[in-house]
Amino acid sequence: MSRQARPTAGAESGSRPAEVGLLGVATFQLVADAADLHRVMVAPDQRGRGIGGALVEAGITWAAERHGLRMLLEVEHDNAAALALYRRLGFVELARRKDYYGAGRHALVMQRELVRFDETAAMNDGVGNGELIR
Repeated sequence: MSRQARPTAGAESGSRPAEVGLLGVATFQLVADAADLHRVMVAPDQRGRGIGGALVEAGITWAAERHGLRMLLEVEHDNAAALALYRRLGFVELARRKDYYGAGRHALVMQRELVRFDETAAMNDGVGNGELIR
């Protein structure tokens, strides 16, 4: 997700817009029906603005549209901001991996079941509800 260039304050008509940087990046992988969230990074000056959540939600949608049934991730056990985000998005803890990130830096393995658009319901009633697909 990147910012669009915008004019600087006091910029005159026809002047070049100010360059802005990358807001954030997330990487995902889907193998069979299991998606993995590998990484979410948000520029330090942009944190707390919903960018990370939007990136993860986009990845959830991407995986569900490709028939993924669950998404997994690892997160450092004391990363309060990431844990709050993942829990808010429906991820639950499955396991702990001791020293995963180095001595004393444990990982929590988290999972979320995926929901995708039920195409049959859309054809029948024109609404189509999200349905947990197992």
